[in-house]
Amino acid sequence: MPTIELKNCSKRYGKAGVLALDHFNQSFSPGIYGILGPNGAGKSTLFNILSGTLSMTEGSLIFDGQPVEKNWVQYKKHLGFMPQQQNLYPDMTPASFLQYMAVLKAVPGHSIKDELERVLHLTQLESKRYHKIQSLSGGMKQRLLISQALLGDPELLILDEPTAGLDPSQRVVIRNLLSDLSREKIVLISTHVVSDIELISREILLMKKGRCIVRGRLPEILQKYADISWEIITDEAGSQEAEDSYAVSRVQILADAGIRLRIVGSFDSPPQLQGQSFEPVEPTLEDVYLYLFQEDVRHA
Repeated sequence: MPTIELKNCSKRYGKAGVLALDHFNQSFSPGIYGILGPNGAGKSTLFNILSGTLSMTEGSLIFDGQPVEKNWVQYKKHLGFMPQQQNLYPDMTPASFLQYMAVLKAVPGHSIKDELERVLHLTQLESKRYHKIQSLSGGMKQRLLISQALLGDPELLILDEPTAGLDPSQRVVIRNLLSDLSREKIVLISTHVVSDIELISREILLMKKGRCIVRGRLPEILQKYADISWEIITDEAGSQEAEDSYAVSRVQILADAGIRLRIVGSFDSPPQLQGQSFEPVEPTLEDVYLYLFQEDVRHA
């Protein structure tokens, strides 16, 4: 089974030495790992280092017990990378693009045809194989990027926002596919769609300022932050007061014109609104995210 380990990995940018990744130490074995964090948390820097498109300032990357720096060519044979940007060739077709990518990834010539069939089937793009990429929807282009990452059946998949632009049914297809693949592969997913990873992730990592500040299985994380979520039923005036005073994670308009509000925060006693107390409720992963990054979310 594959393993990958980052030891004391850091990345500094520019003459000022801005630290984008700060002595990052993590290891991964087969399974899906959801990487969450606000803009500037270091997620893209981490993924670019793992994919070999960016060098580290210091630290080491170890794959299957061997330092990657000594043999990047061999390491990349085990790697499938999906970037966030859809920098595709508009006049190509999915078939020609995947054939081109297969050659770049050194897929044996006699296997390319079968590989194209395999990945097009997995991402449900068979019927679009000869359409120009410029004619595809955003969701189809996203699935095409996933297809190229799967070429060569890599043991390590690094996927940056894989479900961006997909409708709910397509997201389910991709989630199920990634879940199946993760039995024997390491799948690292960066996303802002919390629901896409909380259902399938083996573990979730929350990053801030280049560091992993929380890592664990979803039940463990929710248990750790069991006392941060609160709800109350109020009216329009109460809703506005809550927006001004608390970190509101959810607003639900009820049939009787009342408003159910959920807030997150740590309080010595139950918070108050219009003379009423909020009631404690079980947190969600979105609650935890807002609790940890509310300043980043507020200024995004």
